[in-house]
Amino acid sequence: MDPGRIEVVDGLVAAALREMGPARRLELVFQAERFARTLMEAGVKGRNPGWDDDQVRKEVARIWLHGSE
Repeated sequence: MDPGRIEVVDGLVAAALREMGPARRLELVFQAERFARTLMEAGVKGRNPGWDDDQVRKEVARIWLHGSE
């Protein structure tokens, strides 16, 4: 493991990703993005139960662009 790296991919994961074509890897990226947004929406709704869907979407967009602080 290289301590100078921020993230290290497990060898088995790296091998699986290398075997995939570019289209499949890109599909995985989009799936991960959708999942992250779904989790963010749930968190925002949980912290702000009175908000409507539009307010939740705007907050998710704000967090996505600027972070949670």
